Amino acid sequence: MYDEALRPLKLRVTQFSVLAYLEREGESRVRDLGAGLLLEETALTRSLRPLEEQGWVQSRAGTDRRERYVSITRSGQKLLTKAQPLWSGVQERLRERISTTTWDAMFHGLPKVAVAASGV
Repeated sequence: MYDEALRPLKLRVTQFSVLAYLEREGESRVRDLGAGLLLEETALTRSLRPLEEQGWVQSRAGTDRRERYVSITRSGQKLLTKAQPLWSGVQERLRERISTTTWDAMFHGLPKVAVAASGV
């Protein structure tokens, strides 16, 4: 549902999550970004590559060559502003279809499921 809603912007929900995280947290090490989003490094790299190619994020090397920092660009902020209502619309449609109890249980339990699935 999210990918379908974001498709007109050529954005996937994982990429939306990356942009939203960077907007909220500011420049982040790729490692910290992955941990914050509970994304495996290869999945994160797949999401970052097109964002960088489109100019929606930028990266720079850290003082340690193994570190890379990523931040959202102005273009990425503008895209996120357009994407937010589309994402919110899907959230609203889902809330209408699911009881409040189920919705709350899902959002309290989902982080635990993600951590368990990641092997942490």
